[in-house]
Amino acid sequence: MMWRLLWMYDILIVDDEPAARKSLEYLLDWERHGFQIAAEASNGAAALRLLADQSFSLVISDIRMPVMDGLELAGRIKEISDVPIIIVSGYEDFEYARKAIRLGVDDYLLKPVGAEELADKLKAIKQEIEDKALMEQRLYHALPIMRDQWLRHWAHGVLEDPAFFRKLELSIPKENFSKFSLMLIELQSRPMEKYEQRDNDLRIRRFAVRNVVEEACNNQGLLFEESDLRYGLIYMGDDDSMDQESLLARAKTILNTTKQYAREAITISVGPAVSQFQDLYQSYLSALKVLDEKPLVEQEPILLGYSLDLNQEPQGKFNVERVKELAQKQYHQNLNLRLIAGQIYMNPTYLGHLFKLHEGISFQQYLLKIRMERAKELLLNTDKKVYEIAAEVGYREMDWFYKKFREYEGKSPTEFRGEL
Repeated sequence: MMWRLLWMYDILIVDDEPAARKSLEYLLDWERHGFQIAAEASNGAAALRLLADQSFSLVISDIRMPVMDGLELAGRIKEISDVPIIIVSGYEDFEYARKAIRLGVDDYLLKPVGAEELADKLKAIKQEIEDKALMEQRLYHALPIMRDQWLRHWAHGVLEDPAFFRKLELSIPKENFSKFSLMLIELQSRPMEKYEQRDNDLRIRRFAVRNVVEEACNNQGLLFEESDLRYGLIYMGDDDSMDQESLLARAKTILNTTKQYAREAITISVGPAVSQFQDLYQSYLSALKVLDEKPLVEQEPILLGYSLDLNQEPQGKFNVERVKELAQKQYHQNLNLRLIAGQIYMNPTYLGHLFKLHEGISFQQYLLKIRMERAKELLLNTDKKVYEIAAEVGYREMDWFYKKFREYEGKSPTEFRGEL
């Protein structure tokens, strides 16, 4: 049977003996294994010249050659590429093999190379190449999602690592962008009779709006998806272009461009400009608060946020106390801040910042404290099984309860109870 694949992986053979190269060429039906010998070289230096002009999926090289031997070639290749390398040697020398492994060579074969042994190596390398290609393809498709998540976390203020902001500062030229504003762009909802029709219509609308808005930003904005009908825009500029009047002018340009080219009516909420990367969330919260409080009818298409002082927020402390009260009553349930925010009709992101400001810890940390203290109380004062206590304080999985308890108390529930 003749095997012919649509895609072949190119091999570079490196050996100073023509007979050895020819022997290797006829050792296997290379194409059957998905490879083809694309080029040959008589020494390492010649191989490097070929590698500079052509891509190869695999290099098979002898060790002892004039000008540049196989081990030096392997070292030079690994400095510039991750192409797999198989070293072939007529010498059963442990030092050669050890050095080859240290250089990152993928395999070390002794001459004469057997067809079955080489076929097994090719199969393994082919699998590695294809796994890597699949991973790169998945990463390529995942990058927009990862980028959106990264920008969303920045805007929400959940990235607190100083190293992150140092990297961010290096990636954004300060001479061009010294201030940042967060704009929220919301599409109008359209009721549809069929879900499938609505879903497809929404994808098309979002694609159109995203492209138009990014074009209208004139390389001064980073757009990310906030929800199905809402985008966040991190708009950047210098001191002269980030005053209130300039921000409103840019929002108006985005509004009109979107209406003209995407044929979409949108609402834009403009957060005030901030000077520090880590303060962007303040602009976001301002835009969010104004957008969420907009009237349902006869609303303005552009809303202007104002500088927020969460310490002075009306009913701020009252709302935090309501959150704490609900958490103390519902900690045994599958609870999170989003569920509680829904019960008191507040935005969960805004509520999370409000809670941390007043309590000094996040809601998740507060909920963990309630659960762990209750678990300790039950461990000390009852004969209930650990799994019963875990369920009673809101954990359905024992291993997760054990992990969180050990992190909180420094010992397992069993060890804690055993100290009595």
